[in-house]
Amino acid sequence: MDQIRKGWMSELQLQEFLAKEKAIEYWALWAVMADCGLRISEALGLRVGDLIDGDEIGKVVKITGKRAKVRNVGMTARVRQAFMRIGTLERIHHERIFKKAARTVQIRMKKTLQEANLKSYWSPHTRRHTFATRLISGGTPLHEVKEIMGHQSIKTTEKYLHVAGGSLERARGTLERAAAQVKALDSQAALLLE
Repeated sequence: MDQIRKGWMSELQLQEFLAKEKAIEYWALWAVMADCGLRISEALGLRVGDLIDGDEIGKVVKITGKRAKVRNVGMTARVRQAFMRIGTLERIHHERIFKKAARTVQIRMKKTLQEANLKSYWSPHTRRHTFATRLISGGTPLHEVKEIMGHQSIKTTEKYLHVAGGSLERARGTLERAAAQVKALDSQAALLLE
């Protein structure tokens, strides 16, 4: 198990966590938070219209963050699968995607963490740390991570510079394996839709 920092999950830990989540809407919420780097308030505030970029559906998520700052984040195959699984695109344009209270989400996360035998101190915000760590580990420049995360100051983004040395190569390998697994899931989802 990685000892890099207690505030983030490895891809393997994230997969173990997702595998223990049986409720499809929570599974989708965890996937979106992890792969888009969302704060809990941002995830719970998502509306169907935030997934549409011009005529394209399923490429970008429009996030309205702190101080009403708007940013766009690319949508991974796992996030597209999450939205398909909960029937998001059949809903009304202005309808909220996740109709949950923040406290309810926090309680559910603790329960799922316990079921997966993972660290009990992780929180919904851990998904955001995981996302930033994956970006930096994958070689994304710090100033780009700052914009993607919606940080006002580069100092906030610098907190994610905890990945060092051999951890970087392990993280890169993890991301490559995760990408292959996401591709396989994408293929399975495409077959189900046929």
